[in-house]
Amino acid sequence: MATSDDLPDAQFDGSFSLGKYLESSGVPTMAWEACTRAQKSENPFITCEIEDVPFFAFNGSEIVHQFLNVGTEEGIVNTDTDLFKCLRDNNGEPALIHQGLLNGFLNVLNNSDLKKELEIYGRKAEGIILTGHGLGGAVAALATLWMLVNSNDNKNRRRKNKKLPFCVTFGCPLLGDQRLAQAVSREKWCGQFCHIVSKHDFLPRVLFAPHQSINLPLRALLPYLYSSRLAHHNHNHNHFPLSYEQYCNFLRDVLHHTRIAAKFCTDKSQPVESRQSPYWPLGYYFFTSEKGGACYGSSVAVLQMMYFTLQDVELCPSSEFFMEHLKYGKALQHNFRNLYSVGDLGRGFTDAERPYDLGIAIALEAAGLEIQPGDEKHKLMMDTGRIGFSPSLNSAKVFIQSAKIQGARVEIEWYKTSCEGEGLGYYDSFKNPNRAKDFRANIDRLKISRFWDDFIQMVEMNKLPDDFHLQPKWVYAAVYYRQLVEPLDIAYYYRSGKHLKLGHYLQHGRHQRYKTLEKWQNESNLCGEKVNRTKLAVLTQDSCFWARVEEAKDWVECLKQEKNRSVIVEKIKMVQGFVNHVDKLIKDRDISLDILLERGSFMKWWREYRNIWSNIFSPPLHSHQMQMEAMESEMRRLCTVSNP
Repeated sequence: MATSDDLPDAQFDGSFSLGKYLESSGVPTMAWEACTRAQKSENPFITCEIEDVPFFAFNGSEIVHQFLNVGTEEGIVNTDTDLFKCLRDNNGEPALIHQGLLNGFLNVLNNSDLKKELEIYGRKAEGIILTGHGLGGAVAALATLWMLVNSNDNKNRRRKNKKLPFCVTFGCPLLGDQRLAQAVSREKWCGQFCHIVSKHDFLPRVLFAPHQSINLPLRALLPYLYSSRLAHHNHNHNHFPLSYEQYCNFLRDVLHHTRIAAKFCTDKSQPVESRQSPYWPLGYYFFTSEKGGACYGSSVAVLQMMYFTLQDVELCPSSEFFMEHLKYGKALQHNFRNLYSVGDLGRGFTDAERPYDLGIAIALEAAGLEIQPGDEKHKLMMDTGRIGFSPSLNSAKVFIQSAKIQGARVEIEWYKTSCEGEGLGYYDSFKNPNRAKDFRANIDRLKISRFWDDFIQMVEMNKLPDDFHLQPKWVYAAVYYRQLVEPLDIAYYYRSGKHLKLGHYLQHGRHQRYKTLEKWQNESNLCGEKVNRTKLAVLTQDSCFWARVEEAKDWVECLKQEKNRSVIVEKIKMVQGFVNHVDKLIKDRDISLDILLERGSFMKWWREYRNIWSNIFSPPLHSHQMQMEAMESEMRRLCTVSNP
C-alpha cells in the first residue's frame, strides 16, 4: 500500500507514478467494492477486508442534510480547533473547510464507533484505506485528515516505515480552500489522497458555484441521487426531479464557475474577488473516461481538467451526464488498463514534437479530451505544466542566488573578526563609521538582506514548494543571517537617530523579515535544543541583544535622574530583567566575544549600572549584588580565555 514517502512530488511524472501504482495494486477496484457494500448499509460506515486489505467505507446519504444546510454564503468555516490544529497556511492562517461536510464528519465521529474502530485498526494494521462515493468520499477524506493530524507519533511511524492511511474517493466534492491544500502539501500528505473523477460528474465541481445559485437544484438532485442509489442505478427519466431546462441551467452554471476557477489559477492579474469560489483541490486526481484515465497532482492542472472535461455540457447537456456519478464501477473495469497508453492516443502529434508535448497530448486524450497540436487545451495545459514545475525551477534559482551572496557573508564575518581584533565589536564600529570597511559592510548588509526579502516574497506568493522554507538548510541559514546581520541593522537604526523619532528598535524599528524568519524557525522545531558549549559562541544567539542594550541604557539614564519612587522601582525591574537575560546568556555561553570587550557599549553600560546601584540601594540588595559579582567574574574569565 502507498505511503507518502513512496509518492513523488505533485507533477505530471509523479502523478503518472501514482497512476501506475493504482493500476498495479487494484486498490480502486477494491475501494469501489467497499463503497458498494457501504451504500447498501444503513450505518454511516462499514469496515471490511478485501484481499487482506482493511477498508473503511462511508455512506454519503448520512450527511446530505448537513451538506445542504450551511450557515454562510460560501458554506465554509475555519479549522481552528483541536481536531485539525495544524491545518494552517504558510502565514499561520487556519484552513477553511466546507461547513456541511465538516459537520457531517463530526456527526459520524461523535455518534458512532468510528473513532474507536480507527484507533484499533491504526494500531494493528500495516495501513488502512478509507474510501467513499460522493459525499461519503468527503467524510472519508476528512477522516483521513483527522487520522493524520491527530496521530501524535506520526513522524515516528514514518521513521519506522509504518504506513499512513490512504484515501480513495469517487466523485467527491471539494473539501476546503487553498490554505487547506497548502497545509496538506506542507505536511507531505498529498500522496495519501486519490480522488477519482468521471468526465461529466457534477459533484466534484459543484462547490465552484455560489451556494445561493445551486442550493435549490441540489436540494432536488441529492436526495434523488441517494434514494437507494436510484434502485441500483436504474435511472427513470420520468422521475427525474428537475425539468430538462432546469438541469441544463444547473450544469451550465457549474461549468461557468468552474471556468472562472480555472482561469483565476493561471491568470494572476484577475482580482481575487472575481474568482468567487474559495474552494481548491488537494491531493492527487485521477480523471476517467471511456478511453482510459490520467492522473494529476498539480492543483492548477486539476482545476484546468475540471473545466476542460466538463466543456461538453455547454454544447450538448444530457441527463445521462447525471448517471456518470453512479458508474465509477463500470469505468474502473477498463480505464486503468488504458492509463496514458491507449494505442491511438497522441495521434496528430508528429515524431518531431517534443516528448513533453506528446506526453501532455496523451494525458489529455486519455482523460477524454480531443485535442490537436497548438489548440487552446494543449497550449493551456502546456502552460499549466510549466506552472506546476515553476516551484522547482524557482528553488533552483534560490540556490544560485544564495551562492552569489556568500562573498558578502564572508566579508561581514571578516569585518566582525577584524573589529574584535582592534578591541571594539562590529556593532559599535558600524554604529560610528569612519573607515572604508564600515561602509563596505553596509553594502554587504543590504545585499544579503535583499536576498532574504526576495526569498520571503517568493514563499508568500507560493512560488516555492510549500515546505521549502522549513527545510533545515534554509532554517539554519536564516538563523545565521539574523545573528550575523541584524546587529548591523540595529546599529544603523540608532546611528541614524530613528529611535528619537519612532521609538526603540524592538517595538518600532525591527524589520518584518526578521519576524518572519523567526516565526519560520519556531514552526520548523529546529534550533530549539540547548547546546552545551564550553566556550563563547561565534555569534550571540539573541540577534536583538544590542537593541536590548540600547533600551537598558535609557533605563539607567532614567534611574540617574528620576525622583519618583514608583518610576524608579519600575525601571529597576526592567533592568533586572535584562540582567537576568544576560546572566542566562553567559551561563549558556550564548554570547560572542564582541559583547565582552572593554570598549564596547555593553561593558560601558555594565560599569555605569554597577556604579549607580549602590546609590539607589544602601546597603545593596545582597542577592542581586552576589549575582552581579558572579557575572562580572565569569565575564572576565571568558574574555581572557577567548582573547588571551
